This record gives sequence, structure tokens and C-alpha cells, in this order.
Amino acid sequence: MDNPYLGLRDSFLSLAHDPDAPYLRAAALEVGFGGGTATVAAIFDGSTSIYFSGGRGRIGCGDHATVRRAAEAFRDLVQLHLHLLVPVGTVPVPGDEQVNLVAVTADGPLVLRLDETALAPDTPAWTLYAAGQEVIAQIRRLDEAA
Repeated sequence: MDNPYLGLRDSFLSLAHDPDAPYLRAAALEVGFGGGTATVAAIFDGSTSIYFSGGRGRIGCGDHATVRRAAEAFRDLVQLHLHLLVPVGTVPVPGDEQVNLVAVTADGPLVLRLDETALAPDTPAWTLYAAGQEVIAQIRRLDEAA
């Protein structure tokens, strides 16, 4: 069986080409760890998913109110801090202990690449990172409740 990770990742990154979507189509937090990557994507229509480069994931989490609220808060913060992100042609997959904060906009993808160990709580980047981590936490709570 093929690993769906890159295809799922490409799906949210290609939202830049959706003419019916708002300017900010999606926000994502990508975290590299132990030779793998986790991506949580919060889409403008409320859909929210998490997927791992190892092949696991969960799609459709935005149907749950707690996840939806966290995802909306994350997208709102990314919208407020777009000036921190830079335009890129392609969004590289983060390596170990690297973080991508990604905005998919009508003009294409924007990214803020960070070293996870260098994130400091008193910075705007931390605020975005923490909001993305809250989406992940809410998705984990769904798994714990199941």
C-alpha cells in the first residue's frame, strides 16, 4: 500500500488555485520529529486533518466542535501574522526538530520555517506554534474519548 502523506499534503497546498475560496485558504503546522513529519491542516471550510509521514492520520476532525474552534483560532492567528511568513514556490517538508508554519493563500503558499528548539514563548511565532499545537491537542482528545 502506498503512503498517502505526500498526496494529502499536496491537496491542502494546492488550495491556492481555488477561485471560490477566501484569501487565506488554509493554515498548517508541520513538525519534524524522529525521521518523520506530522502535519495538521486547518482549511477555510472548517475541515481539519492531521497526517503523519509514516502513513497514519485522521481526516475530518473539523466535524467536532472543539477541533473546529481550535482550528478557527489557529487560522485567525495565522491571518493576523501573515507578515511573518515568506512566499515560497514549494513548501519543503520539515526535518527533525524543524517547524513549518504554513499559510496557503490566493497568491500561493507562505511559510515560516523555524527550529523547534529555538521557539521562545514571548514571540509571535510561539503564538502561532501554540495555536497549531492546540489543534493537535484537541484531535488527540478525540482519540482518547473513542
